[in-house]
Amino acid sequence: MKKKMSLFLAAVMGASLMATGCSSGDSGSQSTSAGADQTAQAGEGEVKKSDPIKIMAPLLGDTSPRNNGPIETALEELTGYEVEVTWVPNSSYTDKVSVVLAGGDLPDILVTTGKDTNIISAVDDGVFWQLDDYIPQFENLSKINPDVQLNASFNGETYGIYRSRDVMRAGVIIRRDWLNNLGLEAPKTADEFTEMLRAFKNNDPDGNGQDDTYGLIIPKWDGKNNFGPFDQIATWFGAPNAYTVDESGNVIPDFLTDEYNEALDYMKGLYAEGLINQDFAVLSTDDWNNDFVNGKAGVIIDMQSRGMSLSSLLAEKNGRDDADGSEWVTMIANVATDNGDYVLPTSGYSGMLMIPNSSVDTEDRLMEVLDFIDKMNTDEGIMLVNKGIEGINYEYDANGNYKDLKIEDETERAQLKADLAGFSQIGTGVTGYKLPAQLKGHQVESERIEIRDSAEVQAKAVFNEVESLISDVQTLKGATLNTIIADARILYVAGQIDRAAYDAEIERWRTSGGNDLLEEMTNLYKENILNK
Repeated sequence: MKKKMSLFLAAVMGASLMATGCSSGDSGSQSTSAGADQTAQAGEGEVKKSDPIKIMAPLLGDTSPRNNGPIETALEELTGYEVEVTWVPNSSYTDKVSVVLAGGDLPDILVTTGKDTNIISAVDDGVFWQLDDYIPQFENLSKINPDVQLNASFNGETYGIYRSRDVMRAGVIIRRDWLNNLGLEAPKTADEFTEMLRAFKNNDPDGNGQDDTYGLIIPKWDGKNNFGPFDQIATWFGAPNAYTVDESGNVIPDFLTDEYNEALDYMKGLYAEGLINQDFAVLSTDDWNNDFVNGKAGVIIDMQSRGMSLSSLLAEKNGRDDADGSEWVTMIANVATDNGDYVLPTSGYSGMLMIPNSSVDTEDRLMEVLDFIDKMNTDEGIMLVNKGIEGINYEYDANGNYKDLKIEDETERAQLKADLAGFSQIGTGVTGYKLPAQLKGHQVESERIEIRDSAEVQAKAVFNEVESLISDVQTLKGATLNTIIADARILYVAGQIDRAAYDAEIERWRTSGGNDLLEEMTNLYKENILNK
């Protein structure tokens, strides 16, 4: 990889790129399809200048990537296709997508950030190529994770190449110094987790002689099934990920299962015992870190990336700007319960690359566009759009460890950052290639990588069995229905309503459209998944 990326650098700096340096055969991404065979020579060090691949993508920052900049040039050399990217500010991206869908002036690749109503309508109207028959013909695209592909599909049919995200992002973030002070190990079971929270509340974990600490911090979490702390805890107890399906193919929501209700009572008990912040119903996520960093509480359940951030904040707070924070923070993926050992995964994707059939109007052209995306999914392509170019964006030290290059010039540093931020939006990474850790030897980072990559942890994942289904009732009434359940959950855990009142809210959910939703979802499941 390093040799090839150096070749990219040579091309960017104006040197002659050897024909074998980025050949499609050398990269291992040669398509087996007849359409892509027509462009097989395009990737052998010579960019195909006709018919550029036109892309529309969101711009997350204030600065656009450079046209003909180093990353764009290297991407063209790698894939053999000229690219033209239209960058649209993320704040107005959804509106812009609506405009181009209505106007019909579509790019070859449209980056979509979610399955909103405009995209769903466009799929229903036949705007995009259906890709299920084409994906298996490409070496890298055929490595797509079938669970994630199903999640990203529309009623079981694939209309885009999903933008991969780590499936395992769940994390229980714990004050390591508090564990050490109390002679505790990180918990492995729910009982041990509860005992740890009690110790953090009652046993003076910070050693200041005062009764001023508690266990778990939870913020206000609107909606449901969006990876909040309660959603993760419910999964520990064996609750499904949003929905499950019974033996007859009937779709059942998580909150109508015994396992969910067991988790609900578990959380209610933690709150009643004072092991959770008593203001969880109103605590803003903006203030989520405060009690953890300020030594008032010892546990946060969120994404693993928050653990990295908290370790850095604690290092800084303790006057150790050069420290990695490992002495203060540790992470685990989950704890086991009597019901099993489960982890809540993400959907595994964030938006997708979709191919309109008005701009890509022949099958041969479709195969070219897919060939371009396939080549972006080589190890070299994934590294390029996410980390940049060796010698420009990063380097390897004498021990072979990756590290970002320090760019002294502020303007150039900002532009390089913008280049990467932009092109990362068109990367998909469906082969599962793992980028190098930026903090080799950092204990918290190592724990995060273990959670993310461990086959043992991934085997615990509980996927949403019906995420691909597009429900009209959910589109029209989903926000209202979700709010009924989320509010009832908060009130019950906080002890403001009893079980009878909670059950009455479940019944209100049913009569407000919930029963219609389940009927529709069941019919969609049987038609699009069960009977296929």
